[in-house]
This record gives sequence, C-alpha cells and structure tokens, in this order.
Amino acid sequence: MLLVQKALNASGTKALTAVTVNGNPHYTITNTVSASEKPLYVLTVFWTIAANRPARILSVKYGSSTMSTPFSTAPSTAPAAPAINTSDAYAVQIYYLVNPPVGTNTVDITFDASPAGIAVGNVNLNGVDQSSPIASSDSIASVTPVSAISRNVTLPANGVVIDALSRNNGGAANGPSCSTLSTTNLYSSNANNVSGESWFCGPAGASGASFSMGYTFTQKAAAYALVTVRPDSTSGGGSRVRFPGAGVVKWHEVTTSP
Repeated sequence: MLLVQKALNASGTKALTAVTVNGNPHYTITNTVSASEKPLYVLTVFWTIAANRPARILSVKYGSSTMSTPFSTAPSTAPAAPAINTSDAYAVQIYYLVNPPVGTNTVDITFDASPAGIAVGNVNLNGVDQSSPIASSDSIASVTPVSAISRNVTLPANGVVIDALSRNNGGAANGPSCSTLSTTNLYSSNANNVSGESWFCGPAGASGASFSMGYTFTQKAAAYALVTVRPDSTSGGGSRVRFPGAGVVKWHEVTTSP
C-alpha cells in the first residue's frame, strides 16, 4: 500500500497560546478536522524541565474530551534526569483521540508548573482502527548523556509509527532509521529548550515491518517515545492508515523564562 501525503497545513494552527488557569500553566492550540473515514488525532508534546520546576502534564483535552495516552508513567511522570533540582531534564509524551469531531477545536495542555520550553505537534489520520488504534508503544529516557537512542518497532500490516525525541540542544540529530519505509519529518530543532525530532514512518506493507527506530546525536540527555497505529480492517475501511486533506500540522514552539 502507498501513503499519499497531502499538503502541510500552515493556516490558523501554528499559534500556541500560554495562559494561567487556576494557578496552572495552560497551553492551547487549535486543530481542524474535515469529514473523514475512521479518523484519529495524535498530539506529541515534548518539553524541558528546569531546575526546581517539575513541569508535569496534568491533563490534555481536545475540546471537552480528555485525550488518551499509552504511557501511564514514563516518560511524562518520570522525566529523563533524576535530579531535577540540580539540572535540566527532558520529557516527551504522546496523546491521541479516536474519532475527533468535525470542525475546529481547541487542544488544551495543562501543566503543574511552567516548562522551560515546550513544543507540540498534530497529526490527523484516516483509515484507523476505531476500537484499538494504538498497536504498540514504547519509551526510554537517559539519565546521563548518550549519543544514540532507539527502540525496536513492529508495525502491523499497513500500519504506521509516529515518534518524538526530546533532548538537550547541541548539534544535529541523525535519523530516524525506518528501514525502507517512507518517512515524513514533522519537527526538527536544535533550539535551546525545544530541541527535538519527530517523524512519521510508513505505512508498512501487507506483511508489516520490524526495525529499530531512533537517532544519533552529540552526547546529551534525552527522552524518546513512539506509538504504532493500527489500520481499520472492517468492510470499507480502506485497510491502511493515511493522511486526510491537510493531514500534517507542523510543530509549535514556546520558550518560557526560568
């Protein structure tokens, strides 16, 4: 199966608004969903945790709906660096919502404390299994500087993988390694407090695919997470994950003062 990528959506969704709600830092973006078949919305968030500021995500809502995540603990509640009182740490998280409503809605991310920097991105997908869209997930965080980070990936037939790397800035990251699959870059930055990478790989063929996915870079602390997405296999579902109209929305960066 071939994945036909549509245009990148750069209209009306690149502004990330930061306000304080009930004493908590609150970051808001918007996302627009067109009428589609078997849709899934995926949000990837990565942020820098400064000394004495834990900066953990309390909730993520799409309109009035609470978004789900396959990561019950790490990396969101267990950031990369164990001594956050003496050094910066790097955290990453991935959320999703099955069958998001048609139209434009806000996506609200609430933290317990302001991160030193935050970057977020959206992906709208069609042709996704509506009862069990996430086929697998994995994450890893380094407590000391490393020069490479990766996880093994097994894609279901016609499935895709979305990843996110949060790291200390300095030097370009090389990757990801996605075997022979098509890759689409969602985000790449060496900027201070929002340094990271995110890629979309796939879809796999009818036999699926297995490979090690990750990056190499100058030795830095880092956190990495990925999810694989299962296609819909019901009658008329298309049997492959694909982008709808303007399916990939580029990432948004915010750097806040310590």
